[in-house]
Amino acid sequence: MFILVILISLLGCNTKSESMNYLFTPKQTEKDLIIPKRIGKPRILFIGNNSEELYYSNTPSIFLDICKANNETMDFSINADYKKNKEETDQIFKNKDKDGNYFDYVVYYESTSVALSDLDKFKTNTKTITEKIRKNSPYALIYIYQAMSPVSVNDFYHKDYYKILQKNSTSVIESTKGLKLLKAGDAFMDAYFNPDNKYNYFYNNIDNLSKNPYEELNDGKFLQAVLLYTTIFNKKPIIPEIVSLRYSFDLNELIHFPIVRKEVTDIYKLIDIAYNNQ
Repeated sequence: MFILVILISLLGCNTKSESMNYLFTPKQTEKDLIIPKRIGKPRILFIGNNSEELYYSNTPSIFLDICKANNETMDFSINADYKKNKEETDQIFKNKDKDGNYFDYVVYYESTSVALSDLDKFKTNTKTITEKIRKNSPYALIYIYQAMSPVSVNDFYHKDYYKILQKNSTSVIESTKGLKLLKAGDAFMDAYFNPDNKYNYFYNNIDNLSKNPYEELNDGKFLQAVLLYTTIFNKKPIIPEIVSLRYSFDLNELIHFPIVRKEVTDIYKLIDIAYNNQ
């Protein structure tokens, strides 16, 4: 059961390509695709069955702030539980647009446990949600979130789990047409282990990227949001002084607004890492 749906509407966004053709092979890149001429505001949908990863990562809220700083005005709404809000969520998939493509971008989050150990279910879930999206958004670019290793970076099995997740995500991409990878797992491995980045995740004697995939720290939250921005827009963003971070699953909780340059250890190196993993 898909338990999380988040919808963001982008107003006046300039994207990599103006159009996209859904009839392409899995090995084709986004540059090969053609989107129908857009009428009205473009939209991005976050959907998944792992609320912990999406809430703790804060990707939608930080992404929203970054887009605003880059003159990409947005509307934001949220459905937290597909089962409890099934009627409302199903209606979203019935909505129509004048250009015939209600959603322009979709990010699908599979739970790490499924992505790691049940490839068949991963493929089935992805196919199911893709079919729902295609009913009102036949030309949407659908990004599959590449999960990170579910254990500490110091754990003996960290790299092994990462390789399995990388392999399974790639397999899902190849099994269903019209999918692209949001390379979060690759970006985190790059930040952790690539000395060429000159980024030090171990700052002030702590790991500033994550405790585990359900609780990224501020560097990790920032990295994921910038990765999404660079993946969609193919450019490095201007970063606002303040971004939104949510620290619990309570949607009524006040959002914490840290000053980015005080809370994130190395903004520009993390931007480079994100850009290089789009």
